[in-house]
Parts: sequence; structure tokens; C-alpha cells
Amino acid sequence: PLSGTLLLSTQTDPDGHYLFDDLPGGAYSVCIPNTEFGSGSLLIGATSSAPEGGDSARDDNVDENGQNTFSAAGICSTLLDARPNSEPSGEPDQALYTGAHDDDNVNMTVDFGFVRPVLSLGNLVWDDLNDDGLFNNGEQGIDGVLINLYMDFNTTGVVDPYEMFSPVLTTTTASGGLYLFTNLVPGIYVVELDPSNFDAGGPLVGYISSDDAIAGTVGDYEPAPSPDDTTGPQGNAIDNDDNGQSIASVIRSTEITLKLNQEPTGEVLDNDPATPDASENLTLDFGLYRPFGLGNRVWHDLNNNGQIDDGEPGLPNVQVSLFLADGQTQIDTLFTDANGYFRFDTLRAGSYVVENVENNFEPDREYSGALLGFRSSTIDEADPNRNGDSLDNGIGIQPDAVHGIRSGLVTLGLGASEPTAETDLVAKANPQGQIDEFANMTVDFGYFMPAALGNLVWLDQDRNGDQEPGEPAVPGVVVELCMLDENGAPLFNLTDADGNEIPAQQTDENGLYLFTNLLPGSYCVQFTPPEGYQITMADQGDDTQDSDVNPDTRRTA
Repeated sequence: PLSGTLLLSTQTDPDGHYLFDDLPGGAYSVCIPNTEFGSGSLLIGATSSAPEGGDSARDDNVDENGQNTFSAAGICSTLLDARPNSEPSGEPDQALYTGAHDDDNVNMTVDFGFVRPVLSLGNLVWDDLNDDGLFNNGEQGIDGVLINLYMDFNTTGVVDPYEMFSPVLTTTTASGGLYLFTNLVPGIYVVELDPSNFDAGGPLVGYISSDDAIAGTVGDYEPAPSPDDTTGPQGNAIDNDDNGQSIASVIRSTEITLKLNQEPTGEVLDNDPATPDASENLTLDFGLYRPFGLGNRVWHDLNNNGQIDDGEPGLPNVQVSLFLADGQTQIDTLFTDANGYFRFDTLRAGSYVVENVENNFEPDREYSGALLGFRSSTIDEADPNRNGDSLDNGIGIQPDAVHGIRSGLVTLGLGASEPTAETDLVAKANPQGQIDEFANMTVDFGYFMPAALGNLVWLDQDRNGDQEPGEPAVPGVVVELCMLDENGAPLFNLTDADGNEIPAQQTDENGLYLFTNLLPGSYCVQFTPPEGYQITMADQGDDTQDSDVNPDTRRTA
């Protein structure tokens, strides 16, 4: 059959019988071609019965004529020497022949027997809440997940891209995330979570493979352990571990080899009581994890009230870093966009600290200066877990020399625990990076620029309330900064943006005064003129050159 010429082909009838009729005498071999054992074919996974009979004089009821090994032509019989009036007679299937030849010119004994050794493969797709790659108490399976099975048909030892083109079987998880493929033959397989599971509305939307691509963390669980590994710490010797890994945009297992009576036994979740334990592998599990997103905005708090108001802009190019709860282990760092937004993705459940790094507040350093001169808003929400949206979560006012401005601990998870319906989001598709319940977009940092207030005390020689050329400055005038309470009474002993008390000043030799490093707000200024001087009329002309002080109160309004 390896070098012979194909003469005829036919198909078996519903009972498995076939016939080649009207043949001349000669040597023949009957073959079942390799295509009949491929994907979608009736004999997929089947092997020839062993041992082959090879006796053309006996009927298939007791004798099988197909050779055990595949040749280039498929599974073939031995060579048959067809001679006139010399073929076996009295075969049980002779009655099926309806042609013109008599019994001793018809050979109805060339039969092929095939077997499908029974193995099975499963088992669990689950929500790995703590992303440790193990199925723990309290974690639940995920139903409705479409599972694909692929096989190494060409026995190359791997499931190659051509064989991944179309699955040999599909199934869907049920009864707590369980799946099962039965009636499998020995061979090499790959199990895959169909990509449609992750589409909008799918059972796995928002999920990734357990511990997949989580930046900077320790103990990462990718790549997944081989499902064939029975000796490693996470192999088949331990059931209910994650065997899925991300390959491009798909989550699938690596190759797993199924062998009769050589599969792991004693699996905890046995959803195949029909298959002998040693011929079922129920350890190929997929742990999936919904990661968390954390953001949100650094903004210019113009009025220093600790909340984002209409018209207050975001601050771009601010370097923001993320740390674990210890405050020392850095997970990631990034920069705010043009509108001040930032977002960290693919985070585990746990507690984190968000930091606006010290470089932002310093000149002449790499990636520095975005917050040069700014102070953190004085009214802050120190506990970001209260999830107040658009509030300042930066602790303190003046940046720390090492850590800049930090948030308090932000706790994410477990499960769908994060605030929903946040309104201040970056204007782009999927602004939170995850589904809403798994994204906290409420960690904001407000900054103000300290203000200054001054300017001049002069001698109004013509008493008209306007400063005119030649009118001299008045040095030594006591100037105090104040604020008015709700009743209009002045409040003194104020503090500046660094929390220091603001002392009274005296005008210098040029009549000038200046209060700096002030918190944004409404202030008044009170003047104590030298003995013999009075305060001139107020608001008599252009505000750039008239007097602003009420003569009766000695204060600005």
C-alpha cells in the first residue's frame, strides 16, 4: 500500500459494510485513509484493533485484518491475492453480496476493527478571589463558560497552529464551574477558554488568568504549571490549581498527555463517575481573577476647599507612584494626562498607598517640577476608603522631602466592593479600565498655589485719595493681615500655607509691604499709621492708584 496505485474508493454503508466489485485478478490492499481519522471524521481518535488477524480466510466476526500502525495510506490490510474460483466461500456476510459473481469469486472477509479507548478530561473554572492560583474555601465556580478542546492529530508531540484552527470538542461549564470531555483516546490535548467568553455580556468579561501580568508583585503565578507535571509544587499531585495561562489574547492550558490507566486519582471534584479513576484527569482547572483599577485625578484647587469645583483644571505630567501597604514596595509609576487623570490597572485585592513623588515639587531633577510651588489642599479626606468622589486625599500640606504627598491606605476588594457611579472620569472608552464594581476612581489630589498680598503706603499730600507723582512713601507703618468672621469682625493671628503664624509687618523705606505664602481666601489688611498721621479717603479713583483703606476701621474691606 505504500507504493501501490489507488484504484477505487467507496464509503461504508450504515452497518459498516463496503464492497469493491468486478475486479481483475491481482494483488490488492484495502486501506482506510488517514483523512478518516482527522477532525470531524467518524474515526477521530480511533486505533486499529490489536492484534490484527491477517487471515483472509476467516470472517471478521472472529478476525480483524487492519494493521496496527498508520502508514502513509492509512490503516491497511495485508496484500490479498485475488484469483478466479479461489476465494473463500460460505462467509456469514456472503448473503450481503448482490452482484453477478458466485461465492468462490467473492472475498467478504477483509474487515477492519477499531477501538476508542475511553479517557476523560476536566475540570473546574473558578473565580480566584485572592488571585493565589488555588481553589480556596469561599471561592465559586463560574457557569456558562464555553470550553474548547484541541488534539495533536499528526502526533508531532505538540498541538500545532493548524490543529488549533478548529476544536475537536466543545462544552460549557455548569453545576459550579465544572466541565468534562469524555470518550477521549490517548493523545496530547490543549484546553482553551473560548475568546467569546470575554466579550461584553460574556461570563468572563473583566477577568484575566490568575496572577497574569500584575506589575511588580511577588509570587507571580504565570506561566501556569504544566497539567502533566506530577512532581512540581503545583502539578497534578495537587488538585484545584490554575493551569491556564495567557497566550496572546487567549487563555488556554499547555499540552496535556492522556494515557490509559496512568492519570491522577483521588481528585476532589469528581464529575465523571462513569470513567475509571486512573483513566480520567480531572485536574485541569482555570483560575480567573477580576483585577482592580485605581485612580483618579490631580487638580488645581483654586479656592483650596479640598474638592473639585467647576472650572478647576487638572494638573498634567505629575508623576504618581503606587506602593503596597508597607509604603516601601513600589508597584508602578506613571504620569497624569493632559487633564490630570491617572489610573493603575490589573491590581490584586489588597491595600495600597498612592504617592505624588517628591520630584514633582523640585526643580532641576529628572521628570520634575510639575508641582513646583504648589501646596496640598488644606482641607483633605485622609481616609480614601470613605470613597468620597472629587475630594482631596493627599495627607498634609507641604510635601515630604522623601515621599512627596501621599494618600492614606486604599483598600481594594475582595470581590465587587468598589464605589460605583463616579462622575469625574477621563473622557475615553472604558474610563475605569474594569467594570465599575472593581474600580475605585475616587483617589484625588488637590493642590493650590500660595498667594501674596501687598503693596504701598504713601503720603497723600493733597488729601484726594489718589497717589500722584511726587507724593512720598511712608515707612514704618504697622500692617496686619486679617480675615473677617461672619459678623464682619476682624480675625488676626492667621497662619500661612505652611502653618506658620503670620506676624505683623512695618512698611519699608519705600513704603512697601508684602505678605507671602498665603492660603487662597479673602483677606483684609489693617493699618496703624504713625503718630500724627490719618488715613486718607478710600476708593476715589482707579483701583491701581487710589487708597483702599476705610478711614474709620483702618482696614481694607
